[in-house]
Amino acid sequence: MNMPVLKSETAVSFPTTPAKVLAIAPKKTPFAARALVPGMLARGSGYLLNTASAAGLLASLNSMPYGVTKNAAVALAEHLAIQYGDRGIRVSVLCPQSVQTGMTTPGPSAARVDGVLQPPEVARMVIEAMEAERFLILS
Repeated sequence: MNMPVLKSETAVSFPTTPAKVLAIAPKKTPFAARALVPGMLARGSGYLLNTASAAGLLASLNSMPYGVTKNAAVALAEHLAIQYGDRGIRVSVLCPQSVQTGMTTPGPSAARVDGVLQPPEVARMVIEAMEAERFLILS
């Protein structure tokens, strides 16, 4: 597989108040899609991988803004898949439960109940899902 990849996550500080999270977080994926979809349509093919979270599929009781924005990322991926699937654009959405990253905090949490995955394992799962053109990628 040879495809360009756009990573929409950045290392900048993330807003901490619910109002700021809800004002900023839902906009990054639509902006990326708006930039990429026209070229994909012109080529007649492309692949969008949205990274959301298991919190986009389940109730996130301790963080309403996080769960709501991740749910928005899943909904946008569904829309893009339906809107552009017959025009050669494939879409997947990654909804990991817990992955060991620099943002992972120590200690117990609901996300760690089933364990914490390492990034290489998640990458393998993503590649397999994209090869199979599977929409929902769970970990």
